[in-house]
Amino acid sequence: MCYTKALELDPDYLYAYFFKGQSLHDLGKTDDAKVVIQAGIAAANKINDGHAVSELSGLLESMA
Repeated sequence: MCYTKALELDPDYLYAYFFKGQSLHDLGKTDDAKVVIQAGIAAANKINDGHAVSELSGLLESMA
C-alpha cells in the first residue's frame, strides 16, 4: 500500500493516515483501520494540528 511507504518516509504526513485508514476500512479491515487512524491522531497531536485531529477523529467515529 502506497500510504505505508509514505508514512515510512514522513511519519508526520497526516493525510496518509487518513487515506490508509479509509482504504483499510473499505477493504473490510476496520480493526486495522482504527489502529492506523489512532496513530494518525497521535501524530497530529504531536505536531499540534487540530484540524487533522478533528478530521481523523471524525473518520474514526464513522467506523463505530
